[in-house]
Amino acid sequence: SFKELIHESYTPDKTTMTLRQLEFLDPFRNDEFPDDLKVRIFREGLLPEDVWVRPNTIKDNKIFGELLNQPYEDYGVNLGAQIQIIPYKMEDGELICISIFE
Repeated sequence: SFKELIHESYTPDKTTMTLRQLEFLDPFRNDEFPDDLKVRIFREGLLPEDVWVRPNTIKDNKIFGELLNQPYEDYGVNLGAQIQIIPYKMEDGELICISIFE
């Protein structure tokens, strides 16, 4: 039913609520869809690429999420894949979210 669809779509689960409270992720949130994060993906031999990821799992202090767009290059992952989101501090102190593929 429509009522159930609205409830499922807009009632966050415990993990989503926890992820929303992680303020260090705020700079990476999409302005229109704040549950989605910009993540820079890496693979040897390819230039880094920014993608959108919807985090949905926290396990052993690691964050994982669903890849929301198909990367332009062949990183070995596709739209809908679960990837790890790694907060990473650059040499200049800037924090970015990354995911690395081998």
